[in-house]
Amino acid sequence: MNALRIATAAGLVLLVAGGYLGSQWSVWTGAALDWHARVDTAPVRGVAALLLIAAIVLAFVPAREVSE
Repeated sequence: MNALRIATAAGLVLLVAGGYLGSQWSVWTGAALDWHARVDTAPVRGVAALLLIAAIVLAFVPAREVSE
């Protein structure tokens, strides 16, 4: 379960960082309205909602204790 948590967290960090860099690049190049039009779509909102739900579910799943 920890591997799934790490993978989800890594994916979220990469997507947030990529979105931030993309938005900054679009402002620097003067294409902010184009960036907004490409990002504000149903598939992007769906992926964001799915990742949010996955993060919430994983937050409530208890970690397994390994006893030796």
